[in-house]
Amino acid sequence: MARMLSQVATIMRGSVGGLTYSANQFHQITIRARTAPVQPGTNRQQEIRNSLSAASLRWKDVLDASERAKWDNYAPTCVYSGPMGTYVVPGRSLYIAGRGLMENIFTNYGGIGALSDAEPSQPGFYALSGIEVGAPTAPGTGFSLAINNYGIHEICVLAQRSVAWNPTRTRFKGPWDTAANVAFEIAAATSFAKDFTGLVAGMRYFWRVRGVVSDAGHAITAAFTGSAIASTTP
Repeated sequence: MARMLSQVATIMRGSVGGLTYSANQFHQITIRARTAPVQPGTNRQQEIRNSLSAASLRWKDVLDASERAKWDNYAPTCVYSGPMGTYVVPGRSLYIAGRGLMENIFTNYGGIGALSDAEPSQPGFYALSGIEVGAPTAPGTGFSLAINNYGIHEICVLAQRSVAWNPTRTRFKGPWDTAANVAFEIAAATSFAKDFTGLVAGMRYFWRVRGVVSDAGHAITAAFTGSAIASTTP
């Protein structure tokens, strides 16, 4: 399916008739032959698929009608934005996103956090208070991410980084170095600095961070992305 704003077309996104419509930094509409999504088949990818599948089954087989209704009532408070304007998704999608991320972290990263089916206690996405990038806080070569959680809930965070790139590179869409994935908890009203070390000084590394509430209903945060030049802390 493709969607467009018209007369005749100013923005078009999606796929139809074997063609995929998108955009880039040079043109509002680009067209290419439709291709199948990349499925690298890594262990980390399979872990994520298993977590999302488990959450989908819980929605269908474990949650009762009243629990599903609470997620459906929560869903309109989470507004996404895209090139075609703002939109919302069903409660089922937000439940699977939150429960799936929390289950992935809990199962594959040392049992941190706690699993829940309850709807989030506050409307909207859970808001992080910002991420600061700097040199490693301990001796080593790399960078650190200081993640500020000044809200009222404890969160679990999944942080990823890329392999080394030339420092002149400014754009990155993946793939991420899944072997370098890390997850950790951040208490409410606190900050936490995570070092990525063992890297190459002067090279650029891209990073992505996403959090999920772990002490209540699993509201997700927005995905934060950025880059850092690796430096050395003696």
